[in-house]
Amino acid sequence: MPAPDELLRIADAAIKHSEISKVGITKTADGRYALLATVRKHTSTPVADIEKIAGEYPVVYREEEDRVPVAWPARPGDSKQT
Repeated sequence: MPAPDELLRIADAAIKHSEISKVGITKTADGRYALLATVRKHTSTPVADIEKIAGEYPVVYREEEDRVPVAWPARPGDSKQT
């Protein structure tokens, strides 16, 4: 089942917030759709503006990582990894 259109609109509004670097949609352990908000370093959560925008949907927060993730080939051995 795809995410509700309303949650997609919420994610679009949340990405414009200055303390948010990325947004996505996830599900909670009990199967409810939730807004996934990646906050900038040293941002305290919950972010009141994001909670207000999310309304009835839960918000899952995570902090930006120090390093950018590296994408590796889907099938090891197809190319040399250094």
